[in-house]
Amino acid sequence: MSCRKCSLGDSNPSPLTAGLLHRCHAVTVANGQVVEIVIVPDTIILAGIGMGMAAWSIWKREDKLSSLTKLPPGVQPASMADEFAECEEAVKRSPEFLAALKKRGLDDATLMMVDPWSAGIYATEVPGDKSKRLWRLLCWVCTSPNDNGYARPLDGVIAVVDLTTMEVLRVEDYGVVPLPPESGNWGRAYLPGVQQDLKPLEILQPEGPSCFVDGYAVAWQKWEFRIGFPPREGLVLHEISYLDGDSLRSILARASVCEMVVPYGDPAERHFHKNAFDISEYGVGTMANSLQLGCNCPGTMRYCDAHLMSSRGEPTAITNAICLHEEDAGLLWKHTD
Repeated sequence: MSCRKCSLGDSNPSPLTAGLLHRCHAVTVANGQVVEIVIVPDTIILAGIGMGMAAWSIWKREDKLSSLTKLPPGVQPASMADEFAECEEAVKRSPEFLAALKKRGLDDATLMMVDPWSAGIYATEVPGDKSKRLWRLLCWVCTSPNDNGYARPLDGVIAVVDLTTMEVLRVEDYGVVPLPPESGNWGRAYLPGVQQDLKPLEILQPEGPSCFVDGYAVAWQKWEFRIGFPPREGLVLHEISYLDGDSLRSILARASVCEMVVPYGDPAERHFHKNAFDISEYGVGTMANSLQLGCNCPGTMRYCDAHLMSSRGEPTAITNAICLHEEDAGLLWKHTD
């Protein structure tokens, strides 16, 4: 195999492109129902949710609908990246939300920072919320576009949004909480006198890296594996194997982080729902950002883009979503008697 930079933007897709595009997700609304679309090579799978019912159907691209099967009620598609911006704009237009701001002496919603959280299921939902795809939105107050909004939470105000209609169903007001007076900006641009006494630290590989890349296959020393990047889990390693003498031994068929749950543990009425299932509710792959040379990845590296899909079925790309490089962190463990 020959070393080369992973490139996924070519008009003739490489095998790595095909590997990253093997399964794409989108969420849309059809006839008043939320529909999740899963696309795999030559096949389209629809999972629709409406009125507490879920159904999926499969057909070849050149064929018509061939089957319809009911799925368990209560199933909801994961969040889509473009829904974050749409949801934020819906909240900022809400008269009820603007009234809650005015109650706290705030009259400009344009600089509000909005974080959507999945509403979850806690058996405490009001009857009208059941079977709906809901977000509960937490907000922060910014004084400029680059301000650290997390320093000034708009505590006590929760906007509940129906993602199917992008409608603010209600704004829950738990009372006025004073805003913190400090800005909390710790970015370099806000801190004068940052240390400048560090000398350059360079990581060099004059003879090039020791890994070999061919399409989405990677070999390093006696290890081999393949790279994938689904929207749910992000980076996935397939077919991990080890060359033991003359025999290539299979170690793992598939390796990924299947879930990351963050229970914040605040029992307050306005916060108890904050239990983030980062992978299944939002998608680590969907939420991934672009890596930067010298910041996220030191030394000699190869970057790979990731190609996903928006909730409108449009292709989207995350530039430099994957970075492949070698590290020598010294001994992992040392024991001396």
